[in-house]
Amino acid sequence: MSRTKNMNNIENRTNLRKAEVAAEFVAAKKLAVRLGDYQSLATLEKEIQYCLHSVQPKEMKGFKKELDRLSTMADHLVDIIFSANGAGEYLKGAKVNHTAKTSMAGGVTSKDDLQIITRCGNSHKISLKMYKDITNVQVASGTWLSTLTGLAFEPIGRGSFVAPDGEKVSSKTGHGGNWQLLCNKLKEFYGPQVVACFENIKDQTKDVHKYRTEEHKPKDWTKRCTKEAGKKVAPEFAKALQHICDRDPDLFKHRILDRIGLTFSEGKDIIFLDAKKQYLSSFNDKEVRDWMVKINDTSAKLKMSAQGQSVKFFFTNGEEDLLEFNIPLTINSNGAWANKEGFHKKENMYLIEGQRRPIKSKQLDTSTNCWLNTPKTLIRKLP
Repeated sequence: MSRTKNMNNIENRTNLRKAEVAAEFVAAKKLAVRLGDYQSLATLEKEIQYCLHSVQPKEMKGFKKELDRLSTMADHLVDIIFSANGAGEYLKGAKVNHTAKTSMAGGVTSKDDLQIITRCGNSHKISLKMYKDITNVQVASGTWLSTLTGLAFEPIGRGSFVAPDGEKVSSKTGHGGNWQLLCNKLKEFYGPQVVACFENIKDQTKDVHKYRTEEHKPKDWTKRCTKEAGKKVAPEFAKALQHICDRDPDLFKHRILDRIGLTFSEGKDIIFLDAKKQYLSSFNDKEVRDWMVKINDTSAKLKMSAQGQSVKFFFTNGEEDLLEFNIPLTINSNGAWANKEGFHKKENMYLIEGQRRPIKSKQLDTSTNCWLNTPKTLIRKLP
């Protein structure tokens, strides 16, 4: 989902996530009304109220603004689901469940947002994503090391993963992590070359963390500092990914597709939609469904390369280009420096513009964002 400009720090992103979860329940409720599934309404309304009560009074204005924006798109979801020929008859008497876990603490949640069960017992799980614009969407984020570790091992929580032997590992380099254990598991399952890449990226991460103590925001922060850091780490990042991929190409492809929300299985569908009434739906669009089958097929080949401060990904089956996306490698300042002069309550001190915020600066970190170029030929639009 899109990230609004006025919600650009960690606390507000958590609040935004609450609005996203609430909007998913609003979408489920509106779908239940359309389906005539009145038995589910009380449960769904209870979940919506739970979301509302989890928001602090001072955050409520921003929360409701975002919820209102997303709720408008929830109306579009109902129209999309019923847009196929015969959908009204097929879905007559169907029931709707909401299967996402409401983790208001920002933990890992289920990707299956909605479930429709028809009167004949067919189950359709729908992964719902609402964006500002689906033509180029941000679908995943993390730090440099957490992103790499999540593609090497199975994610089980924020910064936590499980190796094939069941051992839990962490991508954290400081408190709460066990770097040596992570390196041991990487060496065991992927070899020493991957460990060397991780050690190199860890050193570059430490260089980034030095900005946490910069008393004044560096000039040309975005153009110079973040881009230079990204360009420096990108080749090593791409090298690590290639080593991980070479070990088990099919598993790696599955993990990267799961990360961007495009894994395929029978009974599970995706619907991406935006405020412009544009959408991508495998639920009732055979062309989209066939495309997802192709990118998930073992015959699909994945190519990766470092380009500037990003790593580019290309899926092809030898006959056609199927999918393209990229992961820019940047730094998220997370409000490390004051953006205006005045008294800052959270810091409990007066700061001039550009001066370091002692508390917030501890949150400055490396950052990855996965940007998906949605194939234009598969994007539809509601009237």
